[in-house]
Amino acid sequence: MKIIRHALTLYLLIFSAIASSSNTLLFNRPADNPQSRYAVELMTLVYKQLGYTLKIVDFDYQSALVAANEGVLDGQLGRVSDVSEQYPALIKINMPILHSNLQLLSYCEKCSVSESSSIVIIGSHLAPAGYLKAHDYKGELIKVKSSSTQLNLLIQKKVSAALAIDFHIKKYLDKLQSLDITNRAVHKINIYHYVHKKHTKLVPKINQVLEKMMEKGTIKMLKQKYGI
Repeated sequence: MKIIRHALTLYLLIFSAIASSSNTLLFNRPADNPQSRYAVELMTLVYKQLGYTLKIVDFDYQSALVAANEGVLDGQLGRVSDVSEQYPALIKINMPILHSNLQLLSYCEKCSVSESSSIVIIGSHLAPAGYLKAHDYKGELIKVKSSSTQLNLLIQKKVSAALAIDFHIKKYLDKLQSLDITNRAVHKINIYHYVHKKHTKLVPKINQVLEKMMEKGTIKMLKQKYGI
């Protein structure tokens, strides 16, 4: 914990210099996929309307939530709905910016989550862990850092199943299908934008801008642009 604290202090000093303007908000760079590119462009437009500049910075993804909760980052571009339970300094913007599915991958076509003796998830993704906790999963839970590691464990049959967010595994689907690995949705996920509590006054304004963008079709246009 001390190491994390020291690292966050260092990040704070570095990013304070980057965000020299009070109108610049810092968010960590997400994994590069159509969904994250959509989220970056959407929230850039939202903040621009409010007179702010959204700046994306390179930051260790595993520590991003802790950093956002500490105020080193100004929030999170997109996270699941229960983030504030573990990170109380983060405020959820009520309107979801994205929808996705939690997928169960397994060689067993009809096996459920509870019937899987071992499941691998990405440790930094809250949705799979939250789903397993809500369903009182009793089997072995293995946490890894990347989708490639997660799926390799499944392909090598070192685990019974993998639980993953759909857009993180999209590029692997053809290979998984060729190996007769089944892939089915088990839960719908809403993705929300979060800001640190120091930006509480921005919350209703962000909601209003998002609602107007929805009414004008801007959000639909952006989703079509990125094929999501």
